[in-house]
Amino acid sequence: MLNLTEAEFRDKLRKMASEILAMVGPSPDDWVNTKEARRLSGLLPSTLRKYANEGLLTCQFTPGGHRRYSRQQLTELSKMWEEK
Repeated sequence: MLNLTEAEFRDKLRKMASEILAMVGPSPDDWVNTKEARRLSGLLPSTLRKYANEGLLTCQFTPGGHRRYSRQQLTELSKMWEEK
């Protein structure tokens, strides 16, 4: 586990989310579906949805209403877990 408090972890995720939202013109390849987001992050789909709803993860919706998560943010999240 990380040596971060829950509040520090959430702050770090919010910062990453705002940085990603500030990017202009992301490629469709930069966004992944829930299954791929689960694989990249190790988080359950319900946790991914919760974090996105709380603004901790960046996500977009397809015209059909499916979520797409930022590949970059999930990769950074995975690295944070590995740093412990």
